[in-house]
Amino acid sequence: MKGDVNAGAAAKLALVAGVEHRDAGAFGDVDLVKTLKDRMQDSGRFTDDTASGDMSNQFTQSLAVLGLDRAGSLPEKATDFLAKSRCKDGGYPLTFKSDPAKCKSDVDSTGLAVQALLAAEREDDVAPALDWLEKRQNKNGGFAYGEPESAANSNTTALAVQALKAGEREQAAAKGVAWLKTMQLGCDAKAADRGAVGYMKPVADGSALRATAQVIPALAGQSLIEVDGADAEPGLSDIVCAPGDGNSGGSDGGSDGGNSGGSDGGSSDGGSTGGDDGGSGGSGPDGSANGGSDSGGSDAGSEGASTEGPDGSLASSGTTVLPAAGISVALLIGGTALVLERRRGRTS
Repeated sequence: MKGDVNAGAAAKLALVAGVEHRDAGAFGDVDLVKTLKDRMQDSGRFTDDTASGDMSNQFTQSLAVLGLDRAGSLPEKATDFLAKSRCKDGGYPLTFKSDPAKCKSDVDSTGLAVQALLAAEREDDVAPALDWLEKRQNKNGGFAYGEPESAANSNTTALAVQALKAGEREQAAAKGVAWLKTMQLGCDAKAADRGAVGYMKPVADGSALRATAQVIPALAGQSLIEVDGADAEPGLSDIVCAPGDGNSGGSDGGSDGGNSGGSDGGSSDGGSTGGDDGGSGGSGPDGSANGGSDSGGSDAGSEGASTEGPDGSLASSGTTVLPAAGISVALLIGGTALVLERRRGRTS
């Protein structure tokens, strides 16, 4: 595939193969492990080889670490490169700069880098990044792609929450989950839109599908380290609204409204790796995907992405697809319901 290799896209597929317990070395007749390793430079950085040039960045690197870790074939220097890219303030940048003084921390990139480093068992390297994320959290619990206290969005918040939960920053993660729930449409929305999560407001517009997919694992309290499709079951429980239910989202949702840059909240990878490498992403470059069980995140996931209670945004039908034991929840990725539980498979 020389001359036509998007490292970020290959990394995402390697991660999917791991989630589905498929061989990343023979996935759709493609050896994704070899493809990625062929694109790893002596420095440990993964780069693209495409007609449009190299558009790789932090999302590419983090996804490659996650994917190769799942495949049990993660080179140590790939993790070293990721860890060493940290900015002086503790966060991780979207783009790599040769001059450390130009390193600019990015919430989305930091959220994904934290998960990749934790997958590689580099706990000491994530502590400064987790501290930085907590400092960037808005008072209402959300996270903005741009400057602190600017309007938060669901994609960026979900990725940050996922990292905070994986890093055991429970209080900050719970605040983020609480904000995310204000972005969810309730029983006063059209039946087809109930349960959806809006990007910056509880509205089922063109950004809601990606935002909802991004938010599900964050509400479930799961990270990309933990997704496991081994016991996946089709379908999710129905959402049933009781008489008098209503009130989509919450007060914080309205205050955050407006548009701040990016349209679809895709991957923070930008350029050709943009949509392929991400799922989060705030208002700028196209961004990637993304806990908070303390605030009821796990229940939200297992009940079909619904919240329930007499105040009523949403109520589950009571027929859960997954067993009640443990914290297994459903994550919709590419139309497939996956069981989430902790799984780690790596070699040096």
